[in-house]
Amino acid sequence: MAAASSTSKVQTSLTVSFALSCSSSGESIKAEGADDKNVDDSGSKKSCFKYGEKYYFRVFKTSGIDGYEFTVSDGTITDEGAGQSITKSEDLEFKKTDTASTSYPITEISSITWMGTSLGTIKQSGDEQIQAETSGVAAGTIEFTSTYDLWSISVATKDADTYKVVIYVEETT
Repeated sequence: MAAASSTSKVQTSLTVSFALSCSSSGESIKAEGADDKNVDDSGSKKSCFKYGEKYYFRVFKTSGIDGYEFTVSDGTITDEGAGQSITKSEDLEFKKTDTASTSYPITEISSITWMGTSLGTIKQSGDEQIQAETSGVAAGTIEFTSTYDLWSISVATKDADTYKVVIYVEETT
């Protein structure tokens, strides 16, 4: 009598998510301290803020984000000016492709300096994406302008030597 053989069948699966509302695909919000604004009287970057002083921060958003709101664990948020510009510089890598992404939304590209292999001229192809003239393996430093909103937060005096505050930024729908 022959032994029974077991055969396995080829299979795959797929998962899809459904939700009450969907956030914009490929969109982002980024917040960071405004180091050039958070300085002491001598112009040095501050690492400590006294109660009542302002801590300045920037909020960058891609074009598909209509608005955002803050939730803070404590303190008062103040609008210090919308639509301000800053020059950013980032190292990018191309890995057998003609596209690379930046960490910040691009308002305008100033230049690219190729390190070794050049993929030619570049152009903006998305809020945080650039496209080179040709595809390949290369590295370069891009300089570009990004637009942000400037905010500050201050906290009233507390009975604590050190007091941490969380600033949560969320897209509004």
